[in-house]
Amino acid sequence: MVETNQIKKCNYQRKYMNIYGQIIHLTLTRKDNVLGVTLAKNSNIRLHFIILILTIVLNSISFKLNFISSTTFSVIVLIAVLYIYIRSGSIREESLIAIEPLGYQLNTKYIIGQKSTFIPFENVENIFINEVIFKQKIIYLLTILTKGSNSDMLIPLFMGCMPRIDCLESIYKELLKNNG
Repeated sequence: MVETNQIKKCNYQRKYMNIYGQIIHLTLTRKDNVLGVTLAKNSNIRLHFIILILTIVLNSISFKLNFISSTTFSVIVLIAVLYIYIRSGSIREESLIAIEPLGYQLNTKYIIGQKSTFIPFENVENIFINEVIFKQKIIYLLTILTKGSNSDMLIPLFMGCMPRIDCLESIYKELLKNNG
C-alpha cells in the first residue's frame, strides 16, 4: 500500500458588497493547516490615470493657447489628483492568514506599500463579529480580542474594505473550521 501526501486545497471566490455598496472580492484558500482570506476592492486605477493624463494634456493645450492662467492650470491639476486619490482609496487589498500552530498574519496592501502584523495564537483570546457605530451607522466588524500583559486589546479586521455582515459570516465560519 502506497501512501500519498496530497495537500488539501480549497479555493473559494465570491463577490460581496461593502457598507458603501461597492463590490469587493473574497478569496478563501485552504492548504492543510493554513487558511488564507483575502478581500480586494475593485480597481479602476487605469481609468483614473487616463482621466488625469487627459486633464493635464487638455489643460496644457489651453495654457499654451492662453485660454487659462498658470494658477488656474495648477488648481485644475491639483483637483484632478485629489479626486483620483480619493476615488481610488488608499487600501487596495486586505488579507488574513491563519497558520494553525502559529497565529494570524494580517496584511494590508496600500496603493504604495504594505503593512503586516503577526498575532500569535497564545495571545488570541477570542475572535468574533462585533457590532459598532461608525459614521452614524451600525456596522459589523470581524474582531480579534487579544490578551496581553497590560490589558485586553480589540483588533478590528478588514477596516479598509468594510465588508457587510454576510461576507463577515462566511469568513468567521471558515476561521472556526480552521481553529476547531
